[in-house]
Amino acid sequence: MSTPSRPEPARPDSARTTYWICSLLAAAAVALSALTQPAIAVEGGLGWDGAQYARLTAQCWTAPLAALEPFVYRIGTPCLAALIPAEPRTALFAVNLAASVLLLFLFAAWLRRLVTPAVVPWLLVVFAFHWLGPLRYTWWYPTYVDPLALCAVVGALLLAARPAAFVAVCAAGALVRETMIVVPCALAAGRLISIIGRDGTSGWRAIAADLRFRTAAIGSIASAAVIVFAHTVVTPESDYWLLDTALYWAYTKSLPTYTLAWFIAYGPMLVLPLIYRRAAWRFLAGAPEYLVLLVAIASLAWVGGSDTERILWWAAPIVFVLVGLGAADIDWRQSAAALVVLAVGQAINGRWFLSTPTHNDLSERAWPILTPFRAGGFEQLLSQTPDRIASAAALIEYFALAGLLVILLRRRVA
Repeated sequence: MSTPSRPEPARPDSARTTYWICSLLAAAAVALSALTQPAIAVEGGLGWDGAQYARLTAQCWTAPLAALEPFVYRIGTPCLAALIPAEPRTALFAVNLAASVLLLFLFAAWLRRLVTPAVVPWLLVVFAFHWLGPLRYTWWYPTYVDPLALCAVVGALLLAARPAAFVAVCAAGALVRETMIVVPCALAAGRLISIIGRDGTSGWRAIAADLRFRTAAIGSIASAAVIVFAHTVVTPESDYWLLDTALYWAYTKSLPTYTLAWFIAYGPMLVLPLIYRRAAWRFLAGAPEYLVLLVAIASLAWVGGSDTERILWWAAPIVFVLVGLGAADIDWRQSAAALVVLAVGQAINGRWFLSTPTHNDLSERAWPILTPFRAGGFEQLLSQTPDRIASAAALIEYFALAGLLVILLRRRVA
């Protein structure tokens, strides 16, 4: 799995500076959330799938594991939380908060490998303060399991060249969420593309001899084995068919709705790798495993359920790198207007200083300015909102903002 070289060498003290910034950002995001964000009111503060994870937490180590599918198979976080001497909701919140802070540091380490050091702190600000990011989202939804799963995703990418550690992280991640298997499978597929692309004639012996392909393949097998193990030790209390769900969402989720989900998840910064395509293309062409992973997660977001934006955040390690590479090609000193527009757009998109509604009162229309400022229900913040007029207005606003940034930036290449 080849990795493109970084645009410029990092200063010897840049790592220390970056991690100090991570500490400050984590403290600021946690303080902001603690002061302004109450927890969701659904199921007594447990949420939908969170109620199932709380059940598993109460059962783990003391009783047979039983819950609704597919949540019953995600036993990693609940069983870890069960080790904490607290009631399930508090224990899950503690695990998620710790994982969210760890994720920020892992994400910083990942970005430092591939993005110009000067750009990394700004990407970390966007990541830390976005309302869908774990440092903010955990306070609203304390019982979900994504933070630890995202740690496994970024950790696997960081450890892709270390076979034992990579396989261990993939296996542990699959115990948290079964979709973790997408990561080693994508890396294996991408490495296969790279090997065949060298001369077009590589046989299976050459492929099998490649250490990085073997590492990714073993990681895939380990993840699959853990998923099978999880299925054998739990008792599902519902009849769930993954293919039925995928076909339903593939048929009912429209392209405009899906496009809006991308903008909600990442904001107007998505324009940067589209305007400055050469750097993004060099990165993806030089490491096709990341393109495969991006496509795989994008596909899962389409067919994986109503939480399109939350699934798209699994692609954050790739998307933020592409944005960072695009940002490095811009002379921002000559693009002050574009910088202001982009910064304001990202702050509004990320709801940096707005709370997420704890109830789902959809009786009043929430007119958006990129995001609804006075939303009565949390569904109004998402692309799947029942208010189709408001979602159409938000999509038009995002396209208008993207067009403005294109006009401001198209001739500002450094």
